[in-house]
Amino acid sequence: INADIDRLTSKTTLSEKEKKKLATLRRKKKAFEDINEDKIQKADKEAREAYNNEINKAYYGSKKFAQNLAKTSASEAGKMGLQQALGLLLEEFVRKTFFEIKDIWNNGFDNKQINESFFSALKTRLKRIAKGVMARWKDAITAFKEGAISGFFSNIITVIINMFKTTLGKFSRMIREGFLSFLKAIQLLLSPPEHMTRKMAAHEAIKILVGGTITAGSILLEEAIEQAIIVSVPLLIPFASLISGVLTALTAGLCTAFAVYMLDKLDIFNVEGEKRHNFVMDGLQNMIDSSYERALLAAETFEAPKLLHLDPSA
Repeated sequence: INADIDRLTSKTTLSEKEKKKLATLRRKKKAFEDINEDKIQKADKEAREAYNNEINKAYYGSKKFAQNLAKTSASEAGKMGLQQALGLLLEEFVRKTFFEIKDIWNNGFDNKQINESFFSALKTRLKRIAKGVMARWKDAITAFKEGAISGFFSNIITVIINMFKTTLGKFSRMIREGFLSFLKAIQLLLSPPEHMTRKMAAHEAIKILVGGTITAGSILLEEAIEQAIIVSVPLLIPFASLISGVLTALTAGLCTAFAVYMLDKLDIFNVEGEKRHNFVMDGLQNMIDSSYERALLAAETFEAPKLLHLDPSA
């Protein structure tokens, strides 16, 4: 518009048609100048919010939403349950495998049984590994139930939060990990193992909660590291997710170990103090028992003295 106005005004004489066009262009220019962009953006924002609220009300109150919520919650429950169960069995598999490798290193592959062939020894070791893994099936079922409960409720919480905030990013993972730790801590407090007192259960539950909090916080750290790599080192963009995952896992592991160490040092419920006391008392009791046994053995090497004045046969 400005270019056309400048072109027409630069002429010394204008025809009637050009004068009308110039007047029209000036009116259009004034109309554009009178437009308030802030008001337009505000009106657009209000209109979009009203439209989205109507859509959300219609969707979240519908039967389809309830069906989708049940479906996704069941799916997340299955995923988390399977993840926890497989993780436990995989951990046991690795532990048993390393035990067999250590035994091979110390005693030889066939455990110094010359008559046993290579394949027979391999079969024996693999059977031991499989037997050790299968022995944890009850623990795997328990882990599956815990993971399923955590996945089910964390999905519901995520959906509820999603009603108010549409861009969660990795926040749902934080909810899942935090809720799983909370569930384990509550379960330990309510039904501690037979060898564990209430105070010991509370001490271990705090460790679980702290570990879960660190794990949940490390998810945000992972995102920050990944973004820092993308911004600062463009060449590493294809590996940004892998690098951030490794660095985050290392950091979370070190922080968890340090936090657990500090909790043991603080000893809020005097659990570690009682352990040290019991250890010292057990050591003293063992020393007393050992000394008493040695005294009895020493006494048996000597015959009792004969008291002749009391012996009627003397």
